[in-house]
Amino acid sequence: LPMLWYVLFFLVGFVALASLWSVAGSLASRTQDLQSTTMPAQMLLLVPYFLAILGGESIKTVVSMIPVVSSMMMPARLVEGSVPAWQVAVALGGTLLASVLLVRFGARVFERTLLRTGDKIGYREALSLAE
Repeated sequence: LPMLWYVLFFLVGFVALASLWSVAGSLASRTQDLQSTTMPAQMLLLVPYFLAILGGESIKTVVSMIPVVSSMMMPARLVEGSVPAWQVAVALGGTLLASVLLVRFGARVFERTLLRTGDKIGYREALSLAE
């Protein structure tokens, strides 16, 4: 059963992360710009992850229900022991909602930056470009 949860969280988390990375990639016009465009997404993932690893059990519980990060943390908690069904539902539902929103956000940014060349584009500038 934990393996099925892992696959489910992986699929939902993958959709969210793939759309997040597509946004970061569309903002960079050169390979050299990728580091600066992917840094915000990396921080969104790594900071809660390290908090959960280094923090106590209560911090791990809270972080395992944060959308997208839950796709990494909740399967590990499920393997370690019993997790209340409501926490699994919150983690999965939140990540599913985040996936939908990130796909929509990614599509919007990608459409606006697809044919732009030159310097890298910031997130705010990409959202403010005329369609």
